[in-house]
Amino acid sequence: MLLEGGQGLDGEVYAPATGPYGGPGRLIDRLNDHTEDFMPLSTAGGEVHLVNKARILAVEVAADQEEPEEIDALGSRQVEVEVTVLGGLTLSGQLWYAMPPGQRRTLDFLNASPVFFPLLDQEKTTLVRRMSVVSVRERDAGSTRT
Repeated sequence: MLLEGGQGLDGEVYAPATGPYGGPGRLIDRLNDHTEDFMPLSTAGGEVHLVNKARILAVEVAADQEEPEEIDALGSRQVEVEVTVLGGLTLSGQLWYAMPPGQRRTLDFLNASPVFFPLLDQEKTTLVRRMSVVSVRERDAGSTRT
């Protein structure tokens, strides 16, 4: 977990048992839950930090621990991007999203995304707080499913 000011915390954060749509809960569901401002993080040394979610820049998890929602819709996009967050850290990965016709640009996705959105690569998923993003640069034109 990367916090404002550059502090990093390693540990475990628990996802809710059930997600907002009835399926298994995911960490991103907890991060996007507007009913709680703080969440606990347990370190390997047994310490518990109550972390203010509004001060989290990004949370990195193994790709197999945070499966994204299935997106297999007409007009879905997969876009390679570089995301720069507060403090100058640049994260690279893929945005994968589906948006309504006429709103399928990366700009549209970023403006409509929840508090945290997933940035995917083969080894990890980085859950990025939208308000921590300074800039996003597409690395290629992306692909559109038809």
